[in-house]
Amino acid sequence: MRRNIIFIGEDNKINNELYQLLNWRFDVTRFEGEADVLNDINLADFSLAVICMVGKKKDYTEWFDCLSECGMALPVVTISTESESTAYEKFYQTKQFHRLLRPVTGRTILAKCRGIVTGEFSNENETVNEKKNEKEHILVVDDNAMVLRNIKGILEQDYSVAVAPSGVHAFISIGKKIPDLILLDYEMPEMNGKQVLEKIREQEEYMDIPVIFLTSMDTRETVIELLALRPAGYILKPVDSQMLLDRIEDIIGK
Repeated sequence: MRRNIIFIGEDNKINNELYQLLNWRFDVTRFEGEADVLNDINLADFSLAVICMVGKKKDYTEWFDCLSECGMALPVVTISTESESTAYEKFYQTKQFHRLLRPVTGRTILAKCRGIVTGEFSNENETVNEKKNEKEHILVVDDNAMVLRNIKGILEQDYSVAVAPSGVHAFISIGKKIPDLILLDYEMPEMNGKQVLEKIREQEEYMDIPVIFLTSMDTRETVIELLALRPAGYILKPVDSQMLLDRIEDIIGK
């Protein structure tokens, strides 16, 4: 079941990408500006609030105060540097507030949020189970063999990479080894990216795998269509190697 969560953060590239990633796993309502907007909603409808302090220097005290005084004990996860969190130290003395210190991967953020809303863990000192001494596994799905070769060449120094030339082959690969992330061509014959994503989400053991769409179509209509599917992100072809590496590292690290 998808949970409703609140996301608080300025309008910038990092926050926008994090919002999109959270929207992959949750139903996210985003707020900017003044904290009094919380007075206009029923906080009982939400399972979690996420505050990301990335951006211009801003005082989030009113947001902290409003969330701590709401009477609902709504769990709050904050994402900041250690110095940025110092001003709010008193809030972290309670069980309501949990902090994640940057740099932190999207996967760690997702796992922390999911663990809190499901009750799997609640203490800020608990850590997410990350694989150690093993490369993260990425599955690349595209019907173009040259694209598969190129992306594999970009990634294989830092990651374990599997390739699949179709949606059907993608599920054969996933069955052998569940990937940490999937790069998925949106325009494929027979089973397109949308259909593959929908099938992934139908299976509980696969539904938490972040999916980044690859597309050569950059029209406004295509972007709207892509975002409506709530992927973890999308990247335009031809793929810029540094942009691809940066986006993957943001989500799952190295």
